[in-house]
Amino acid sequence: MPSIYPYRGPRGTTYRVVWRAQDGAQRSRSFKSRVEAREWRATVERFEAAGQTPDPTRGDIRLEVWAGQVIATLHLKPKTAETYASLLRSRILPTFGGQPIGAISRQQVRHWVAEMAAEVSPKRTRNAHGLLSRLLNEAVLDGRLAVNVASGVPLPRQMPAEVRPWTVEELMAVAGASGRYEPLIVWLGLMGTRWAETVGLEWSKVRDGAVLIDSSLSEVNGKFHRVSTKTFASRRLPMPAEVER
Repeated sequence: MPSIYPYRGPRGTTYRVVWRAQDGAQRSRSFKSRVEAREWRATVERFEAAGQTPDPTRGDIRLEVWAGQVIATLHLKPKTAETYASLLRSRILPTFGGQPIGAISRQQVRHWVAEMAAEVSPKRTRNAHGLLSRLLNEAVLDGRLAVNVASGVPLPRQMPAEVRPWTVEELMAVAGASGRYEPLIVWLGLMGTRWAETVGLEWSKVRDGAVLIDSSLSEVNGKFHRVSTKTFASRRLPMPAEVER
């Protein structure tokens, strides 16, 4: 069973976790706080329960390096890649970038989420946490970590806004007062396609009273990219008479 021993040195107290590998050799790792030491002890216990020995050096890779390696292997749409880059640059790397992934604690992640929630929207907070959690989960799957410390951390709730849809009469009234944008407003109101799907629609996809939605147009840093739909699925929609006109 792993044990924790406090060590009082010239720079303060640290906490050393000591355990034995399967070959009988003694291993140890030191932490600045008792909480982090307890978390690592729990990690060692999980490894031991699975008949394995944790190797702390596997988690010594810095998060900024690990993030670069993981993201380079993901198949991301341009907009998603830009969003990930923004989240890393502004939210994740300033706090965790220089840390070894094995040294990131659940307590740290909780404080990070709480502080971020006071600065940005719940959606931005949840997206940043989601990316960090994804990176740590990849480390678990790669055998570098025994557990994803970001998993299950409490997140701010997103309160859905109350939406009252227009009636057809209201929609047609707004469209009629919109000049050259009337066809666009009628289309959006009655077809229900996403904006990126609408602006990326090709005439060849409209035929026989229906439209095939199988791609969208994504703008990233002033450049347009044709990508798959948000759900990666195509769908055929019938066109009402008001749209065909």
